[in-house]
Amino acid sequence: MWNRKTCQLSEGDNIIGRDPRSDVWLDVPGVSRRHAIIRVNSSNRRVMLEDLGSTNGTFVRRAPVDGEVALTDGDLVRVGTVDLTVRLWATDTATETKRIRRRTK
Repeated sequence: MWNRKTCQLSEGDNIIGRDPRSDVWLDVPGVSRRHAIIRVNSSNRRVMLEDLGSTNGTFVRRAPVDGEVALTDGDLVRVGTVDLTVRLWATDTATETKRIRRRTK
């Protein structure tokens, strides 16, 4: 979330940056064209963040990101000069399908 706007991430790699082709586009000075990457892996319920060699750095919980960092719901992520809030929603959409057999005479 940024400025009351949300951005839904996709499974796999999501680029954060100033490039309009970024998955999370932040058209703000201080954000590199390809600033950071968020990796979403639903199968193991992990969301990871990694800096992509940005000029102004990436921070999670005020600590600089060095390598991959696991994100949790409510984390504050600073991308250059922009503060983002991570919101993770778990959805249990598994439903059981029952086969109905009809009696034949």
